[in-house]
Amino acid sequence: MRPEKLRIQGFSAYKQPTELDFSGADVFVLTGPTGSGKTSILDAICYALYGTVPRLGKNAIEPAIALGCLEARVEFEFSIDSDLYRVVRVAKRTKTGATSEAVLEGGRFVGEDKVTGSIQVTRAVEGLLGLTFDHFVKSVLLPQGQFAAFLHDDPRGRQGLIEKLLDMGIYERVREKAVERAAVCRGLIDEATHRLEGLADVTPERVEEARRRAEERRKLRSEVSERLPRLESMDTHLADLIQQAERLHRAHELLLQVAVPDEVVEAGRHRQEIEDTIAESERRTVELESEEEELRERLAAVPDDLAETINLHQEHVRVSEALSAATEATAAALAEAERARREHQAAVANREEAEARVDEIASRHQAHRLARRLVVGEPCPVCGRTVEAEPSLSEPGDLVGAEEQLEQARRRESETARVKDQAEKALARAEERRAQTETRRLELESRLAGRPPLEQAQALAEERDRLKEELERNRRRLKELRADLGRLRERLSSLEEGEKEQRRRLDELRRRLAAAGLEVPGLGMGSLVEEWELLSDWAHVAAEELARSGARLREAIEAAESDRRGLVAELEEMLAAAGLTTDGDPRETVVQAEQQAERELEELSRRLEEKKELEARRTEQERQAKLAEQLARHLRSDGFRRWLVEESLLDLAEGANTILEDLAGGAYSLRVEGADFRVVDHRNADEVRSVRTLSGGETFLVSLALALALAENLATLGLGTTRIQSVFLDEGFGTLDPETLDQVVEVIHELADKGRIVGLVTHVTDLAERIPVRFEVRKGPGGATVARVVA
Repeated sequence: MRPEKLRIQGFSAYKQPTELDFSGADVFVLTGPTGSGKTSILDAICYALYGTVPRLGKNAIEPAIALGCLEARVEFEFSIDSDLYRVVRVAKRTKTGATSEAVLEGGRFVGEDKVTGSIQVTRAVEGLLGLTFDHFVKSVLLPQGQFAAFLHDDPRGRQGLIEKLLDMGIYERVREKAVERAAVCRGLIDEATHRLEGLADVTPERVEEARRRAEERRKLRSEVSERLPRLESMDTHLADLIQQAERLHRAHELLLQVAVPDEVVEAGRHRQEIEDTIAESERRTVELESEEEELRERLAAVPDDLAETINLHQEHVRVSEALSAATEATAAALAEAERARREHQAAVANREEAEARVDEIASRHQAHRLARRLVVGEPCPVCGRTVEAEPSLSEPGDLVGAEEQLEQARRRESETARVKDQAEKALARAEERRAQTETRRLELESRLAGRPPLEQAQALAEERDRLKEELERNRRRLKELRADLGRLRERLSSLEEGEKEQRRRLDELRRRLAAAGLEVPGLGMGSLVEEWELLSDWAHVAAEELARSGARLREAIEAAESDRRGLVAELEEMLAAAGLTTDGDPRETVVQAEQQAERELEELSRRLEEKKELEARRTEQERQAKLAEQLARHLRSDGFRRWLVEESLLDLAEGANTILEDLAGGAYSLRVEGADFRVVDHRNADEVRSVRTLSGGETFLVSLALALALAENLATLGLGTTRIQSVFLDEGFGTLDPETLDQVVEVIHELADKGRIVGLVTHVTDLAERIPVRFEVRKGPGGATVARVVA
């Protein structure tokens, strides 16, 4: 497992969204002041993978949620070989604590195959990494802090710690299972012993005795079976006779029930009455339909436009009368117009005459006025010559009177002109009305051409109305008659349905008679009543014949029963000799006796086999119980587990010495003596001394070497196939001098060269600056922040 990216928000010290990109970092360091949140990053990785924060315990999630946040979200991307996976977990506060949600996708978990649910995701991660949570925190998040005590502990404490770190508790669980298995086996042994006590009476001798008894029963059944064919033949013959007798009895009882039903006779009479009524109604219907057809033909011969013809004739009379009146009015208007013209002409002449007279009088008046203004000796205002003498003129006529006459003449002319115009307009209107009336008369005469005269059209119309009334009466009679026919046919249909039911009863009775073995006569062509009477007459004769046949059958049955009783007595004697009794069929007795003997033999054989199987099973359980008890003894803490711890300590020491060769420059190594560690000081003639004589820095180096050796051992010891490429070291490196620190860094790089991803957690600046990739952690008012720095 190689870490790629980590995104956290609301988790521990990281309130705000924070991302760590591990790509390309084979060795990196998480550095920052104490309490800044470095270890919380490792907690987040562990929580993403297993849903548990190591420092809080497996069931504590709520404390990991940052203060002031409702939820914590961790998203971790990691790769295995060439497959990239992404796991997301979200912890949400609740009233009683917190809940956790999880999703795993990528690699083989894509699309609909992605894993959801906290428990399901944890199981999938365990399958991918090959490590449980406990193994992960021991082999990946190395617990070096325990190894200083581990070096100095007593043998009992060291054994307990190594068992815990290497998960040797499995052997204790195996021992407990062995104890449980031994107890189960002892229980099964006791159960088998108890069941065998119940089978103590089952012996091979009893089985053999049962086998002989079954053979005797088979032989008896064979002897009885030799006589059975004759008994079966008797039974068959007797059964045939009894069956024939029963059949004859049923047929005789059935024949006695055959009689013509009263409702059939009554329905036949009623049907005839209805059929006669229907025939009469159908005849009358045909007559009315013929009459209706004749009326329709006569009505079709009458013109359809009689009403129009009569209307046209009547309008022609009115128009002709109007034309006469219009002609008379036109003549009167013409006379009035002529008179008005003459009066107007007279008025015009009178007006012209009055005008001439006024002109004449006015002229004389003008000369008279001019003469009175002439002065002798002065020029004449008309001709310009000098007036020589005053003219002598008479007085002119009455000009006012002439002008009044002229005005009267003009008024008369105007009045006669108005009267003339009105008369001429009245004449024009009269002539227009007469012309329109004449046009309408001609139009009516054109439309009446070829039509009958008015009196004939009126007579034809009266004939048509009479025909329509008669046709309507005929339709009503037809409708009533057809309705009556419908009701009669419905009644007839109802009778026919009842007749069908009676025919079904007749057919059913015939089938029952035929099923009883009787030769029923065929149906004739008569009515239902006739068919019933035919069957009834036949049934009476057939019943008498069956009564005679039944008497003969009863005699034959009595003879057959006597023969059968003799054979049954012989069979009962055979059964009694074999110790068997029967109160029924001998065949059933011997078969039951044989079956009982076979069952007894089968049951004894089965119980004997069960006894043998129980004895073998008890032997096997005794063997397994001894084996489980021996395994339990070997797996006690002072047995195999102690030896395994000692071997593990030797492996740890060997692995730690390989690492110490680099860390301590071969200055010293570890040796295991019994269950205790000793230091071999190679710089002092390989002096062997207690690990308690190591300095603080030397103790850290030895602890680190043991931790790395443990990581290597956990990856292979009893854990199956693991897929871990990463290791995280969270340890106080501040006790190391610069030279030793260089050696530690060199060992870490060698681990990286071997394919391990190494992550360090430290606040030591000298160490952090020697690592090519570092993540600097700072804690501020808004929570912790992380910055990636590449040297």
